[in-house]
Formats: sequence, C-alpha cells, structure tokens
Amino acid sequence: MIRLFQNNSEGGEIEKKDQNQPNESYSRIEYFGSYRYYHLSWIELDYKDSRHLLLCNNIIEYLPFHEKYASVNWETCSVREWLNKVFFFHAFNESERRYIIGDKSDENDCEYIDNVFLLSSEEAHRYFDKCRIRIDGPAPYLVPKHIGKYIGLRRRDVWLLRTNAAKGNNSFEISNVIDSGEIHMVNDQGRNLNVNCEAGIRPALWISDRYFF
Repeated sequence: MIRLFQNNSEGGEIEKKDQNQPNESYSRIEYFGSYRYYHLSWIELDYKDSRHLLLCNNIIEYLPFHEKYASVNWETCSVREWLNKVFFFHAFNESERRYIIGDKSDENDCEYIDNVFLLSSEEAHRYFDKCRIRIDGPAPYLVPKHIGKYIGLRRRDVWLLRTNAAKGNNSFEISNVIDSGEIHMVNDQGRNLNVNCEAGIRPALWISDRYFF
C-alpha cells in the first residue's frame, strides 16, 4: 500500500494513494531522526502489520561492510554493529526510538533482531522494479567516494546491501547497488566489492503506525 506522509516533529497525517500508481511514486516521511546535524528523510517501501518499512532517502555515511578483509556474513559484519550500536543512538532521540520496531533478519537463518539494517539483494529487487529508481547519492555533507556522477543536478554513488553469500555461508565480497542502479551480486565476476571496501550506507528500519497519531 502506498501512502503519503506529511509529518512534523509532533506527528502528522496519512493520506492513502492509489495502489495502481507507478512504483517510483514512493511515499516520503521527512524529519525522522538526524545525523551530522542533517535531518533524515525516508521513503516507504512496504506496509504490513501496522508498521512501515522505511529506507533512508540518501547515503548518510561511507563505511565498509566489514572493517577487515575477512570471510563474514551479515550477523558478524562490523557495519551491522555500527548501525545498531552507534547510528541508532546518535540519529534518533529517545522518543523516536520508541517507534522503531526491531525486525528479525532473514539472512543466514540466524536468530537476531536489528533495529536498523541494510536492504537485502532480494528486497532491492522487490521494492525497486527499475534500475533508475535505485539510484541514489550522498547527503549534502558527504563527498562521493566512488564514481560520484550526476543525474541532472543529483549526485549518485554506490551503496551496500546486506547480502554477501548464500544463507549460512560467509564471503569476502558484498552485493551492492552501483551508480546506474544495477544490483551487483556476489559471484558476479569482477562486479562486486570486497567486504572491506567503503561504499554508501542507506539505513532501513520498520516504524510503528503509532508515530503518526
């Protein structure tokens, strides 16, 4: 279901839109959290069980999937720890954190909950049905790390996904979305990143309906 969020710091109203409209017409929520003194904006990718799946509208940081070149997975990577132990507390105040709903990752069949996470390659395919919709660039305070090209006046760059191997396996490489919006999967020869290479971070999270009322 596609919804339009008109939100301020005290909550806001939700207006339903036609479910048959093109997928690129994503709903947005403004000013939920801030990072480096920059107000974060989000797009809604999914709605179910009275909660909304949000993806940050910009690359907010450049980090490697893992700080060392090693065979790892989402459960053991350093960026997962950074998202949930650093970014989660720096970007959201106590009131905002109450509305974030931890979600069990489907990677590696492990039992753990993430308040903040990266999209999987399957989710990137499912929620963005065209390459051009996946294209994104850094927040204004960042300088592009990779190709850093422009679309009109909009910068674009590579951003990380959390999928780096088949479930239950580790890998030295990580899937990512390149500046053209194409998804580069692990095992695509010469087309993916080593886990210790820096790339864009676009946080994702689930937020409760209660935030808007």
